[in-house]
Amino acid sequence: MTNPDLFGQPGGQQPPPNPMMGMMGNMMGMNPMMMNAMNQGGKGGPPPPPPGAPGDAGKGGPVEQKPLPGLKPGDWLCPACGQNCFASKFQCPRCGRNKRGEETDVYVSEHGRIHPDIQELCDEFYIETRHIEKLNQLMKDRHDTWVEDLKKLREIMEEARSPCGMLVVKMKEMEDGTFVAINRDKRMQHLKEKFKLDRIAETRLSDILARCSDEKKDEYYHDLERHFECSGKPSATAMLLMKKLANGEPLGPPGRPGPGSWLDRQKNGDRNDRGGGGGGGGGGIQNAFEATAEVTGVAIGEATVVAIVTL
Repeated sequence: MTNPDLFGQPGGQQPPPNPMMGMMGNMMGMNPMMMNAMNQGGKGGPPPPPPGAPGDAGKGGPVEQKPLPGLKPGDWLCPACGQNCFASKFQCPRCGRNKRGEETDVYVSEHGRIHPDIQELCDEFYIETRHIEKLNQLMKDRHDTWVEDLKKLREIMEEARSPCGMLVVKMKEMEDGTFVAINRDKRMQHLKEKFKLDRIAETRLSDILARCSDEKKDEYYHDLERHFECSGKPSATAMLLMKKLANGEPLGPPGRPGPGSWLDRQKNGDRNDRGGGGGGGGGGIQNAFEATAEVTGVAIGEATVVAIVTL
């Protein structure tokens, strides 16, 4: 056992060294940077930056904005301000940026890029976004008939009661390979030029005949020419025959040549039926009587015809 009275006395025992005193001496010889590193050594990494210090956002990179949940397909994210915009909006409600990209003139959608020609056509008739995207996908493989196809779609949709419904029907025809913008069959061009068919009659005939087999086309082109030769109004006759054509039914034999028909002009020339013969206006009344009987199939009195002509 050590005697404390002998500490520091000559010949006495020396006290044991204090380890803390040695560590303090070593630390006094270190610079402040080394001491700071020792203090942070057990914290697993560098200290976090102070509040307000520039982080990744201050390096010039854009802050990623994610669409809000619950938005429907077709909604788009404004690349300028990050605003979530509904598909029906063509401008950002916050910053006013257009839905079209700045670097290109192509329509930007969530599901890809819509061609401006298709977007312009569909905007005119208020077509839904899902149909716009489907039409854009179908038209990617129809570059050879691009202009004719869009022109045909516009004409059909202008006449339709439901443009969107008509577009859906025509897109189904594109998928089936039966959609024809221009009937390049020489027989159709022959009927159009010979009988002066109007645009509506030509369009509907072309649509129906495009879906027929080659054998049926031969039959219908032959029968249509026979019917048109006997009709004074071939375009109206074409509309009356549409139901039979669509159902694939035979057209049957034509009726007798009516006044002003192609056969009538070939037989009698282009003389004025109301004039010659010195009979006054009797010829015109008789022709009106025959035309009415041909259209209605019912013989009516001459007095009724006179009243109709007078009106």
